[in-house]
Amino acid sequence: PAPESLQSRERTQFREGVLFVLIHTIQSGGAKALAPYLIPLLPHLLSFVRKQSKQELCAQAAYCLALLSQTRYGASQLQALVDTLHQVARESQVWHVRASILPYISLFTYRHFFLLPTNLETTVASTVFKLSQDPQLDVRELAGTALATLLRIPLSTSSLQ
Repeated sequence: PAPESLQSRERTQFREGVLFVLIHTIQSGGAKALAPYLIPLLPHLLSFVRKQSKQELCAQAAYCLALLSQTRYGASQLQALVDTLHQVARESQVWHVRASILPYISLFTYRHFFLLPTNLETTVASTVFKLSQDPQLDVRELAGTALATLLRIPLSTSSLQ
């Protein structure tokens, strides 16, 4: 096999291994031990979701992100997490990555709305509003769904203005 196909296969196996470890650890209740590593991994996990030839990898990444969005984060980690989501939404050139942020934001906000201070609520809302104006239609549609979720949650009124 060509060296580049071997590298691609190794990269895919590495990604599958990371996802397997994350999913298993979160499901077994060990997410707290992984907490310091989850936020720096988040942009990479979001990039795994983009539509690739490996549908199983995409499905595993989406499942892992769903689990991560429901993981309880400490107050000190919430700021870093919201900043990471906002940064990825702002800087990503790949629309699949921007689209994969929105279901994560919906679940995360719903799970953590009692814990989010007003400044983080505002950042989350501005991220969703920004993505509702994305040039890609798929991203705008998902942003509409995320916005509907935000409107159902009793966020402070200043966050949604």
